[in-house]
Amino acid sequence: MFHWSEETALQLGTRYAAMFMKICLKIWHGQEFNGLENIPVSGSALIVWYHGPMPADYIGLLAEIQIRDNRTINSIVDKVLKKVPYGEIFFEKLGLNTGGRDTAVKLLKEGKLLGVSPGGSREAIFSENYEIIWAKRAGFAKVALEANVPIIPVFTQNIREAYTYMRSFTFVWRYVYEAMRLPVVPIWGGYPVKLITHIGEPIIPTSTDTPETLRDKTMQNIQDLVDRYQSKNPTVTKALLQRIYHGTKMNEGKTPETMV
Repeated sequence: MFHWSEETALQLGTRYAAMFMKICLKIWHGQEFNGLENIPVSGSALIVWYHGPMPADYIGLLAEIQIRDNRTINSIVDKVLKKVPYGEIFFEKLGLNTGGRDTAVKLLKEGKLLGVSPGGSREAIFSENYEIIWAKRAGFAKVALEANVPIIPVFTQNIREAYTYMRSFTFVWRYVYEAMRLPVVPIWGGYPVKLITHIGEPIIPTSTDTPETLRDKTMQNIQDLVDRYQSKNPTVTKALLQRIYHGTKMNEGKTPETMV
């Protein structure tokens, strides 16, 4: 009887899982990608993304790159995920990591792709009107400088209309999060709104960059993507209608406001 090696089985399983996720997100959210060519097909890069309430968009990006290039985007994730039962299995097989700067630099110097969201759970839960909440975090910029790799900014249009956290008693949820680092805020949504993941041009570190200046450049690039592509005063209705009108009208530069 023929037996696949563990490596072959893992590669096939990963690819089929990626295809399944891509189909699901395409059917439910009509997810599309703008600027996908900015993610290299070989070599390393640090992908820095805006964290929505549910990272469905980022999962879609992982699947897209797996299918396109047969590459895994390794990801730095919240340590709380380590507490999920049997979570270590997914960490090992899907390239998830809670390691620090040394681990991140090592992965990049090995020529791998690495994804990180500096805002993390705080941005996912408490960002309003697509506010970027990074505080003074510059660890990712230190990593990019040490590994000498480009930073690729990523933002997904309508991600906060697809999923949302409870806004009532925000002060309670904020206190619990800051005290225990547990994202326990109730979440709902899953609305089949249009998701478009925008991938900006690579930000190349220069000899004059400091971690702070590189962080600010990256933040400004993501803010530019938000300002350019995210409709003002977004609503679930507008995001739903965008699925209907997306295509020729959107390519002509019309926004959901002009279509509603």
